[in-house]
Amino acid sequence: RRAVYGVEREAAAAARAAGRLDRVFALDVGRDEIPLADASIDCVLFGDVLEHLADPEGVLRRCLRLLA
Repeated sequence: RRAVYGVEREAAAAARAAGRLDRVFALDVGRDEIPLADASIDCVLFGDVLEHLADPEGVLRRCLRLLA
């Protein structure tokens, strides 16, 4: 089974995305942990996000635990 999750900092955008995705986390990926179990997903995509973060390498390191 395929599931697609999203992360969005702005509540209004997260609410719109929730209508299209299996689950949306309304949080700041640059500061907050994504509440998923370790090794629970196969792929992480960052579309037009990393270059805008203060610590993109730190975000990637924190997301590494999510990958199966």
